[in-house]
Amino acid sequence: PIKSGRGPYKNVMLSDIGVAELESRFGKERVEARIADLSYKLYQKNYRYKDHFAVIVEWEEKERGNPSTGFTRCEKPAPGSFNSEGRAASFDVEKFFNANLERTEREWQ
Repeated sequence: PIKSGRGPYKNVMLSDIGVAELESRFGKERVEARIADLSYKLYQKNYRYKDHFAVIVEWEEKERGNPSTGFTRCEKPAPGSFNSEGRAASFDVEKFFNANLERTEREWQ
């Protein structure tokens, strides 16, 4: 199924089949509200999720007292944390810490 952008910012990626499934499970009004809320969080707060369908299901299940298993939200990326290929950049934490410690020591001298 082809996913298209939905919500106020057109950034919630759901297929027509996915929307129909959500509406049959939770009702059209609830789904529209969840899509709008997710759209806002993706745009304004820079949240990232692997599967927008799963996010909406999880939110509804939690609200109904039936939390689903799994964790759908990815950690919010730090600014500039992607390399030229658009992938998350990795770094050596100890090397980063030591470099900043040395820089701080130089600034205090």
